[in-house]
Formats: sequence, C-alpha cells, structure tokens
Amino acid sequence: MPTASPSPSTSASPTPTPAPTATDPAQRSRDLQSEAFVSSFMSTASEVIALPDADADLGALALSGNTGFWGLASESINAFPGTPRAAGWVAPTSSHNSGPAGPSASPSATPSASPSATPSASPSATPSASPSATPSASPTASSTGQNASTTTRPDAGPTILRNVGWPDDATFGTTFLSNFAAADQISIAPASALTPTDDVPFTSMARVNVNPATGDTSTNGTGARVLAQQADISAILSWNANGGDELDAEQALTAITAIIARERPSSSRTIFATAARGTTINDRLASRASALLSPRWVSATSFSVMAASEPTDVDRTTVGAGTLAEETATAIDDMATSLTALIPLANATDDPDAVFDSITPQVLPALTAGHTPTEQLDAATAMTNQVTTMLTSVTVEPSSAVNLINKSANFPVLVRNNLDWPVYVDVTLIPDDPRLQATPAMSQELAAHGATTVEVPVGAIGSGDIEVTYKVTTPDGHVLDDSQTVIVRMRAGWEDAITAVIAALFGLLFIAGITRSLRSRAARKAQAAASDSASGTDEPASCGDTEDPARASDTADDSTDSDTATMKETP
Repeated sequence: MPTASPSPSTSASPTPTPAPTATDPAQRSRDLQSEAFVSSFMSTASEVIALPDADADLGALALSGNTGFWGLASESINAFPGTPRAAGWVAPTSSHNSGPAGPSASPSATPSASPSATPSASPSATPSASPSATPSASPTASSTGQNASTTTRPDAGPTILRNVGWPDDATFGTTFLSNFAAADQISIAPASALTPTDDVPFTSMARVNVNPATGDTSTNGTGARVLAQQADISAILSWNANGGDELDAEQALTAITAIIARERPSSSRTIFATAARGTTINDRLASRASALLSPRWVSATSFSVMAASEPTDVDRTTVGAGTLAEETATAIDDMATSLTALIPLANATDDPDAVFDSITPQVLPALTAGHTPTEQLDAATAMTNQVTTMLTSVTVEPSSAVNLINKSANFPVLVRNNLDWPVYVDVTLIPDDPRLQATPAMSQELAAHGATTVEVPVGAIGSGDIEVTYKVTTPDGHVLDDSQTVIVRMRAGWEDAITAVIAALFGLLFIAGITRSLRSRAARKAQAAASDSASGTDEPASCGDTEDPARASDTADDSTDSDTATMKETP
C-alpha cells in the first residue's frame, strides 16, 4: 500500500493555480517526469495514506505535548491533494482559472519510501490481480497537463486515507495511542512491537486493539486500533539485496507465506508488513512485492479492509509509553520558543500570517520520522536561526557624536528594516543623565528592505556630554534593538548666550555708528567755523582798529532807533 506525505505548501484549495512553466530544459525535464509520475500514481493506486507533511513523527509530537505542532500535522494531512489537478500538476479548468499553466513549485503527490504489503494468508486463495506498489511513470491520456504531457483523469484520484498514524519505532507507545484512539483512526506499530506474549504455534491476526491507558491488549473490541507487523516479511522487504540475493529474498517471502498458510490450513488470517522508512522504491522492491502476492495461497487486500478486519484475541506484549530522544525534545522546544518570540514582530506588520507562513513550513520537516534525533535537532536549529535573523532585522544605524545646542529639538534616528514586510515600531532615546529627556516617536512605519529616519523629540537642560542608547521596540513593547549608543554633546545654555552676544554686538555697532555720526558732524562744523574766520581776516580796515562786528551791529541799531523816535516826535 503506497503512502505519501504532502509538501509544506500544500493548499487545501481543490484547484490551486500552478506555477509558471520552467524555462530551464533540465528543470522542465524533471517537471515532466514528476507530472507523469503523479498522474500515473494517482490513476493506478486505489488508496493512498496521507501522512503529515514530510512524514513528521506524530509520536514525538504526542510525547512533547505540543498541541500547536500536532495541529500543524493534522492540517497538513487534511490538505493532502486527492487529484492531479488539486496537486497542482494540471492547469485549473476555465471554470475555475484560465491563467497560464505551469508546474507547482512543490508537488505533493509523490509516495514516501515506505510501501506496505498487506497479504492475507489463505490455503485456498488465488493470486490477487491488484496493481503493483510502484506504478509506471509513463502516463497515457486525454487531458493535457501544464508541461504538454497528458493525464488520464485530472479530476479523479485514489481514496485518500487521512486517519492513519505511523509514528517512529522509538516514539510509538501509549502516549501516542491516547492521542490517536478515535473509532475511525488506526495506527501502524513498529515491527518489533506487539509480538505474542506466549509461544503461540500459529500466526495471529494483524489487527490488535490496545488499551491506551495500560498498553495491554484489549480483547473486548475496545481501545486504540493498531496494525501489528509481520517482522520477518518487513525485514525482507526492507533488505537492500542485489544480484543473487534478490532471488533469495523473493523465495524467502514465498516460503514464509507458505508456512503461515500451513499453520492453520482452514483459517484465513490477515498479515501486515511495511518496508522500513528510507527503503528505496525500485524494480527490486516491486519484484519482492509481486513475489509476496503471487502464490495461490495469498490474496492481497486493501488497507481499509485490513483496518476493519477482525482483531486478534491473542495477548501481545504490553506497549510502553514511548521514548522521546533528548535531541528531539530540544528541537521541538526550541522551535516552539522561536515561534513564540516571533509573535510581537509579526503583529507589528500589516500581515502577521505572511510572517509565520515564511517559517512554519519548516517545523514538520524538521521532525521527519526517518531522521535521527541529531538530524532533527540540526534541522530545528536551522529554523530557529532563521527566526533569530528575522528578530534582528530591525536595527539602528551607528552614528557619530551629536551636538545639541538647543533646549528642544527633533533628534534624528536612522532605523534599517531588512524584513520583507513594512513594520511599525516605537523609537526612543535612553540617556544616562536626566538632563536630557526624550519623548518616544510612536508607531513609525519602516519600509521593507530600507532605512527610515525617525525624529525623536528631546528636551535638554544644562550642558555636558551624555551617552544615549537608541531603543527600538514593537508597539507592544518588545525590544527589537537597543545595542547602539551615541555621545550627545549637550550645550543647552549656548542658545541664550549666543543670542545675548549677538544682541550685544548689534548694540555696540549701533552705538559706534551714532558716535561716529556725531563726531563727523562736529568735525564738519569746526571746519566751517575755521573757514569763516579765515575769510574775515583777509578784509582791509577803514580807520584805526577793526571794529568788532557785533559792536558795529549794535551801533547801527541804535541809530535806527534814534531816527525813528525823532520822526515820531515831529509834529
């Protein structure tokens, strides 16, 4: 039974818009092959198990108790596409979207490397005619895909089973089963789990009901439904044999099923096995699956029929709680902490969902069940480093010393935003001296991939050199950057002093101007008087000494007055 897991970008929409067709010949060739495989796979398989994105380990998520990541896994299962068109490999029909056709950037209909065979051992059964687990990669068809190849039925596909859980061998246990015990859910147990407790002389049924509280086998029909594997068949399917060993592997599969059939010739029993994660899907695996299903005493059955089959009444070994590796636990905790730290920054943008959508697709791939705990931690570290980079993408540009001579001013702060989205921030200054007070600049928009100058109002009292710390926060107070400082040379009294000096200078210039004007006028009068004196000295005298002009004027006036009086007295 093929299994598959959706890509991180799988959309729940039934008709996603494909990406533009690749122009690179090599990429175009790969797209054609992928489209052909998806088309053939979905037209050939009758049932497909939808695993979480990147086959994330549900057992690890259950043991960690992280309900958020468990929700992501559930959403990815529900988003698994059921048709080639929904997978993005066929252009949407004109009724939905008439845009250009092109391959999806992340096809999700490829099977994982963990096929499972589900033979039912019966002494009288005839070989099944069910299709091989590795469908042909050459489509036939009618409907043209976006790469000029064809798909048989772009809107038809297999039944998608979204109720199957397949945890890692180490994390399988009662903790996982407690989270996966609904009546319609069924789990796949590791090959080493749920073996018979006693030396039973026959092979029992594959389906086992387990009490999630105790881990014991439940024989009354209650409990979590689990499929126990036939360990020897699973081991041979997973064996990386080649050459002559391949024939041995096929013969061993035939022999095992023959032995099971002879144990109880009159009783039909369900046998379940999977190839281990990481097994290469190739012709050799297809040949083994064919050898397993070809004997006349074996009949293949679907996974759904297997899940609904009769449960065993043979007690199996008790299921433990499961083990979560320290590295895996650290990986989950670190990713959860990073996403929590990203919330304030995301909320400071116009589209918080877009911020998280750039990160969350990396969560489940970091917890792939086929990876070692160290690999999981490494993948989680890469994701947390990306979050750290985002959280440090809003920074203040360094500045040289600033001179402040006013009592109040707008202090310029250059803030750079390297994010893909505009972000709103509060910017303020934290001085180490109360003589400088700053008023935060609230809700300043910083353009994406650019630098913005934010002016912070400040008030100063007195003079001195003060160290000031730039502080940039989100509107809810989360600090984005407070690492930069600047020396402010504060000379707040200089404004009044300079004004007084300038006024005094103007006053002195005014007084100097008036003094100069008065002196110039006095000089001109003195020069005029000197000229008059010089002209009087040059005239000749009529008799004796020169008469004083003033006295001469007085004598003339007296003569006039005398004449006037004489004239008045004459009758």
